[in-house]
Amino acid sequence: VTPNTCEARASNGWVVPDYLARKLKLGHLTPSLDEGNNFAYSAATVTALGGTSESNNITLANQVGAFLNRDITAHEMQKSVCFIMIGGNDVFRATTPTNIVDAVQGLAQQMQVLIEAGCTNLWIANVPNLSRTPRVVASGDAVLAAAAKSLTMAFNNGVAGVVERLTDGCRYCDITLFDTFSFLEHALQDTKFSETFTVQDRPCVLRQFGKCSGTECPEELKSATENPDVCFCQVPVYFDVDEECKLPKAKGFLFYDDIHPSTALHEFAARAAVAEYCDF
Repeated sequence: VTPNTCEARASNGWVVPDYLARKLKLGHLTPSLDEGNNFAYSAATVTALGGTSESNNITLANQVGAFLNRDITAHEMQKSVCFIMIGGNDVFRATTPTNIVDAVQGLAQQMQVLIEAGCTNLWIANVPNLSRTPRVVASGDAVLAAAAKSLTMAFNNGVAGVVERLTDGCRYCDITLFDTFSFLEHALQDTKFSETFTVQDRPCVLRQFGKCSGTECPEELKSATENPDVCFCQVPVYFDVDEECKLPKAKGFLFYDDIHPSTALHEFAARAAVAEYCDF
């Protein structure tokens, strides 16, 4: 999360790591560019643009490198919990199974880097079923939906194998795999969950990259452009809010935009993770 982007988080509030940090009494997450402890970056991928030769996006290696460049003592590292939640963008951008293999290998490499640096407490979240996202659902394309699910499962199977291998090879490591795929699939079959999230097939807000569509540039973006009537931004500009979407809580909405969960779903997932994996 960086302070120089249009949206602090790709949701309408806290995301899973924020809720987990609070529940595990690890303090509040703040942007790394403000000397904080959150090194996540919007639109980041494990590999450069999902495995292509281009390298102008932020990768997991960049984020891990920024973390390790901090002056962290061995004692502080031992007390740290490194939470890695990445891969969705790699899956969305994948064009061949090789892209998925590259992403899994890249994740394994960076986990090993963290372990060798002394961070032996790791939480790894896999990728939820991307065929459930409004972007895929709205397409009405059954082939696309099947591919999204298949690629997601391929990535997740690879991640599970990485976690197993690293756990077997590191007797002093505590590596937790948070299976967000199974969590969401099971939750969607639960009556109480469906009563809480009544809107599951469309996003709370619509978005587009770059120029705002039919609206004046939002106040928070005017300072970032020479022309107040046209706003360009490195991240999506949200321009059309569903009349049923009551921000900031977005009550009832499973997804905040076409691919990102609402903060309510993030909190629900964090609670499930703590209940399943924590004994206190």
